[in-house]
Amino acid sequence: MTIKIEPVPWCDEAAVGLSRALGDDLRVMRDEVESNRAQLWKVHGYGFLVTRIESDCNGKTLVLVAAEGRGIDAITPVLIDVAKANGIGFLRVHSARKGMGRILKKHGYRYLETVYLLEVSGNG
Repeated sequence: MTIKIEPVPWCDEAAVGLSRALGDDLRVMRDEVESNRAQLWKVHGYGFLVTRIESDCNGKTLVLVAAEGRGIDAITPVLIDVAKANGIGFLRVHSARKGMGRILKKHGYRYLETVYLLEVSGNG
């Protein structure tokens, strides 16, 4: 099955679909997409995802910021094609889902880090 993916402008349908993945950051991500610092994609048959491109001394990395629902296993080859077509050398995924590592490892991803957060301000 061929998966069709296309960049789209921010829309209410995406906001509804990505609300669980983004939580309180939904408004921030909308601003990122609308200011072209991130890209919203419609993945037909799966929903929406948000990416951004970062650069460092290793080159460019396509970062999967958020995705709606399930399907990363099927979508990863499409993201690889998008990265290659745009001269991007790496893909990176941040996820709070414990089982995500098993899925991504099948595609060659390697574990990088664990991140911890401590709230010190009391302001949320």
